[in-house]
Amino acid sequence: FYTDGNHFSARRATEEGTWENEVLKVDLAKMADMLLLLQNKGIPVVWRPLHEAAGNIYEPWHGTAWFWWGNDGAEAYKKLWRTMFDYFTERGVNNLIWVWTTQLNDFEFYPGDEYVDIIGRDIYNVTNASDIRTQWDHINQFFPHKIVSLSEMGNVSAYGAQLDAGAMWSYFMPWYDNDNDYTAGYKHMHADIAWWRNALADSRVITRDELPSFK
Repeated sequence: FYTDGNHFSARRATEEGTWENEVLKVDLAKMADMLLLLQNKGIPVVWRPLHEAAGNIYEPWHGTAWFWWGNDGAEAYKKLWRTMFDYFTERGVNNLIWVWTTQLNDFEFYPGDEYVDIIGRDIYNVTNASDIRTQWDHINQFFPHKIVSLSEMGNVSAYGAQLDAGAMWSYFMPWYDNDNDYTAGYKHMHADIAWWRNALADSRVITRDELPSFK
């Protein structure tokens, strides 16, 4: 999925007759089949596809997109997103909560209000809660009508400190280490035991068992 060494084109993926378009159609059909299995069981899905599309495009050194879905620019990306949205809609998939991930300076990649439910932000290695609040404010300035989440994060300030600073994320999701070490003394590089205890002890954090029942 990385841009480097990848010849899959987001622009060509939405053009009829290309090999990328044939691959896209097969992939979307497989995904829709799986999502409908969940839908038939009454299971909603927080759906965050094609994340962090801009990559380094807007950095001062004018870098490139990290992933193929952003490498052909904003217009190709938005068309790809909307193609996916429209296909799932045509298939009758209606259990998705669509999350678009912003990098703060990439709003031209935004697919549009009718295609997005939640604005997500991925934050790493920011340990000052006021700096995180600044990012939260920036997103809400552009999307005051949308729910905003901390869709991916690691090595950030304590969650309670973020809330105290006014960064009122709708939900958060730490990135996880991949070595499957669950021993008591293991220090998770993205969200250690102390971080989790701080978050779960905060009365402003609601866990799934505290949600109201709709049955």
